[in-house]
Amino acid sequence: MEFLKNRLRDVRDLVNYIRYFHKFKKVGKRCVMSKPLRLTNLQNVELGEKVYILPGLRMETLEYKDGVQFNPLIKIGNGVTIGQNAHIFCASGITIGDNVGIGGNVMINDCAHGYADLDAPIQDQPISTKPIEIGENTLIGNNVLILPGVKIGRNCCIGGNVVIAKSVPDYSVVSAPRPRAVVMPH
Repeated sequence: MEFLKNRLRDVRDLVNYIRYFHKFKKVGKRCVMSKPLRLTNLQNVELGEKVYILPGLRMETLEYKDGVQFNPLIKIGNGVTIGQNAHIFCASGITIGDNVGIGGNVMINDCAHGYADLDAPIQDQPISTKPIEIGENTLIGNNVLILPGVKIGRNCCIGGNVVIAKSVPDYSVVSAPRPRAVVMPH
């Protein structure tokens, strides 16, 4: 029975490779992606080993907009789990460390539209970018928004329904309703 399970897993991995994984810049062993997915510009995405992606992921990289060239790179470490309906949008750099758990409905976005010209629609204004880093062994709860330029340290716990607009030091717990980092002794 175990032999049959392993063969079925091998077939599933082969189907995923044929459908998605050959489009990535790099893919580690034993990655699993559950449909439906919306993935664009995968040549700018690196997956470590044993990355598990639940249904509904939207992962996009922006290479070019309004005459401006971007150099996006999403690096996802080993043992990362990404929950349902997560959205990762990258124009410069997003690094997710090893063994990170990302809950459902999480948005990680390293860019934002400007709003300097009050007469122009926001979506038509220039984009600014700042890379995002998420340290190893960090847990991110459901419905979290991570804004450009944020660095979340390692071994952190980010509670649900939080907007992370500032960097979070190692070994911190951040919770709603007023997000603030509490550094845990280690």
